[in-house]
Amino acid sequence: MGRCGILYKRRKLWLGLSYLALLFAGAGLYALIQHFPFGVRPQSRVMSTPARTNSGTTGLTGGVNLGNGSNVLVTVLPSQPVASFNQEKIYEVAEQVLQNPPNQNWDASGFVQYVYAQAGISLPRTINQQATVGARIADAAQLEKGDLVFFNLDNSPTQASFVGIYLGSDQVAALTTHGLTAFNLFGPYWNGKFAFGERVTS
Repeated sequence: MGRCGILYKRRKLWLGLSYLALLFAGAGLYALIQHFPFGVRPQSRVMSTPARTNSGTTGLTGGVNLGNGSNVLVTVLPSQPVASFNQEKIYEVAEQVLQNPPNQNWDASGFVQYVYAQAGISLPRTINQQATVGARIADAAQLEKGDLVFFNLDNSPTQASFVGIYLGSDQVAALTTHGLTAFNLFGPYWNGKFAFGERVTS
C-alpha cells in the first residue's frame, strides 16, 4: 500500500472519531439542559389566590412553578387603594368645575352633589343628609383632597349650615354668595367656622 493510501485511511479514521465525539458531546449537552433548565419552561403553571395586606388593600398572590421543582410566590397589588382613587377623582372634577362652571342653578349642597355624581358617587341632596354619609373628620388638619367640609355659619351647636369640597393646602371649593369659588379654610371670614369633615368613598 502506498503512502497516499495510508494517509487516506488515517484521515478517514480521524473523521469518524471526530463524528463520534460530536455525537457524544451533543447527547451530554441535551441531558444537561433537561436536568438544569435555563429559565422558565413552557409547562410552567401559575396558581393565583386573592391576598389582603395589613392596610386592607386587595391584591393577587400567585405561585409560579418553574418546572424544576422550584416555586416562586408573587403578589400583585393595585397602585393605590380604591378610597384614594375616589378622593383624587373628586378633587379633579371639582377643579374642572371651578375652571369651567356649567350653567346650573345650584346651592352649596347642589354643587357638592353634582361634583360627586361626576366622580361616580351618589350623595343625598341636603346639607344635613350629606353630613351623615361618610366617615367623620373632627380635625381640619386630617382633611384630604376630595373630603366634604362642613361649616357652622349660624352658630348652631348641633348642625352644619354650609358645605364645600376640600382641595388641599387649606383651600375649599364651594358655591358661596359670591359665586363658585375657592377660599382659604382659615381666611378672615371662615376661620373658626369649620364644623367637621366627611370622607365618602363609595
